[in-house]
Amino acid sequence: MIESFGIEKKNVAWWAGMASAVFSLSQCFTAIVWGRASDMFGRKPTILTGLTLTMITGLIWGISTTLPMAITARALAGGCNGNGEDSPEIP
Repeated sequence: MIESFGIEKKNVAWWAGMASAVFSLSQCFTAIVWGRASDMFGRKPTILTGLTLTMITGLIWGISTTLPMAITARALAGGCNGNGEDSPEIP
């Protein structure tokens, strides 16, 4: 996908890594916000909201036509995924 944006083949791996890194950084920065939302609104509504937003940003990532759009979509996806919906349940 990154190569389809016109990125040189030698730089594709670097930009793919950046797309992954921006996701994780955004997720890290929004984890506390999602935790507070979970305390305020409840766990299930927060997880459903996060899943819905992650789905939407995943679709935006899939239809990205430029590298900045793709990186922004990954950052938004990470921010929407900061509620730990992919982490194991802690009793």
